[in-house]
Amino acid sequence: MNFDGLITHNKLGLYNKDLESKMRELTTFRALELKSNTAFWDFKDFNYTQYKHIHFYIFQDIFEWAGKDRYELGFHGRMSKYMIQFCRGNCLLDYADSIFYGLNDNFMQCEDIPKKLANLWHELNFLHPFREGNGRVSGIFLEMFAKSLRIKFDIDNIERRKQVIALNRAMRNNMQSLEELVLLNTEKLDIIKNS
Repeated sequence: MNFDGLITHNKLGLYNKDLESKMRELTTFRALELKSNTAFWDFKDFNYTQYKHIHFYIFQDIFEWAGKDRYELGFHGRMSKYMIQFCRGNCLLDYADSIFYGLNDNFMQCEDIPKKLANLWHELNFLHPFREGNGRVSGIFLEMFAKSLRIKFDIDNIERRKQVIALNRAMRNNMQSLEELVLLNTEKLDIIKNS
């Protein structure tokens, strides 16, 4: 199957706008289900296996390949979107290791967590391991990882257009917009009432 065929060959038998609409509905439901499942998040180490499992969970109703990255699917070359090049498929595992190895320890020793979260968001965006759903997976992962650090971060409060612009700027070595988005949308959980 070719790269585009991964989308058109789906469990729903839908295409184009029909697929987009149903996919949004199903992934939103699964994402809410996953976020509320405290047993799923009861661990100390956020890693690439966990990241891929998020993808599996929210896309399990749509794609046979849910939870599998581009490398596992045999797509070892380049991937791009909005004229931005992402990590090559044959480099995914090494790059994922560089992101996730010691992730928890690196944040525990960090004073500027929002800035570090912005950098993590940028790194996950460059990784872009899946054919579809990278933004949804990184959003859930960042939200739950931030929560483990006693930080409230809800990516759904940020307009999608602003996310894309900030992430594209970060890919061009301008982190300011992304750092500002994260800073404006994070709060320490200790000061939040009824959360």
